[in-house]
Amino acid sequence: MKDKVFIAWSGSNEIAFRVKSILEKKYNYVCSIGGNSDNNSKFSSVGDTVIQQIKSCNQAIVIFQNRRDGSVSNNLFFELGYVMAMYGMKKVHCVKRKNEEVILPSDFDNSFVETLNESGDDEAFAKNIVSYFISRQKMSINENKMYLINNRYIIHDKIVSHYSESDSKWIMNWPNIFFSICRQHTCSVMRRKQERKFLVSNSNTITSFPMSCRLQ
Repeated sequence: MKDKVFIAWSGSNEIAFRVKSILEKKYNYVCSIGGNSDNNSKFSSVGDTVIQQIKSCNQAIVIFQNRRDGSVSNNLFFELGYVMAMYGMKKVHCVKRKNEEVILPSDFDNSFVETLNESGDDEAFAKNIVSYFISRQKMSINENKMYLINNRYIIHDKIVSHYSESDSKWIMNWPNIFFSICRQHTCSVMRRKQERKFLVSNSNTITSFPMSCRLQ
């Protein structure tokens, strides 16, 4: 199951809608654009709506753009801090246009905000945002593989978290079954090696065996 993506924006949400459309139609992600853009929120305030949106997602794309007054919305920095605390930096993807002078705090600029080239139109910028996001997914997968290899006990918890207890009780014993099979295989290999070593050390006995009885 793919992560749900929260899209935070400043200035105009047009880019956010384009990114959402590409991710959902082409890559089957589920996206939520920050704020009550669809006018269907059950919460009375935009702040409560955004918090619930963030809590329902697993990753975030943060699009830095200036408002009409030439500055980035303060709300965007609030959302950025919230998603970084919720998801961690590896699952927060910050972007801005190369040809747009976006003023960021010194702690942000040239650190984890990716500057993207684009031909000038919004569609090209949105496609570049999606390409950057997808490339970060591949990096995350490789890092997660190594993390799970080094922490194999976590595999059990991650698998169980995706299945209900009633429908998949067998999965609860999955690590024991897996490692039992590994131990049996290892013992079998070691036993065959010992038998081979014994037979080789008794060459006269080996030559007296029919070919069908020799170890291959």
